[in-house]
Amino acid sequence: MRAESNFTRGLRRTLQETGSINRTICVVLDVPQFNYDLPTALGVARKRGIAEDFLKVTRAQALEQYRGPERDIRTLAHDGMLRFVDPKELLCRGDSCLFEAGGNLLYDDGDHLSWAGAQFVSKAIDGCFRDIEPAASR
Repeated sequence: MRAESNFTRGLRRTLQETGSINRTICVVLDVPQFNYDLPTALGVARKRGIAEDFLKVTRAQALEQYRGPERDIRTLAHDGMLRFVDPKELLCRGDSCLFEAGGNLLYDDGDHLSWAGAQFVSKAIDGCFRDIEPAASR
């Protein structure tokens, strides 16, 4: 058995101290991080006619980027302490991660979603709250 990380201990303690036992906590995992400011890099590449392959982040790379903390969050979810959603499930369905969909850029820079990007992943996030009772009905 693997020793518990400082991150897991801290998050577990926070969940316990905030009285989260009677609450449902949803953690949204991170989006893939790209190596470049996407609006700038994509604009320059298209203006100069450069192939956009250099922007690509593979699904494997994206999953590796936050492997440690995400593993800890998944463990806490398995223990029933929280729920999580992973936007990478929508953004990285294939071999590489999307940075554009439907003609819309999904990022404002290299690791923050644009409005269009937030809309793109909202279905995954909504799923985390689908069966939670409103506070007033408890």
